[in-house]
Amino acid sequence: MDNLPNPVDFAVPFFILLIVAEMIIVRKKFAVRYEPRDTLTSLLFGLGSTVAGVLFAGATIAIAVWLY
Repeated sequence: MDNLPNPVDFAVPFFILLIVAEMIIVRKKFAVRYEPRDTLTSLLFGLGSTVAGVLFAGATIAIAVWLY
């Protein structure tokens, strides 16, 4: 089971493609309703979550090594 690929690695490009498609479509059809700050906020929350996960994993590994 360890040899299975991580599905998130394959999904991220599609997420980005769908975000860009949504931005283009909404901006053309509903220009008044489109708020770029909402998109930026969502993307920054995703980035923050990823960074927090990396930092937490690094801290966990460092503590485990220190305890060992």
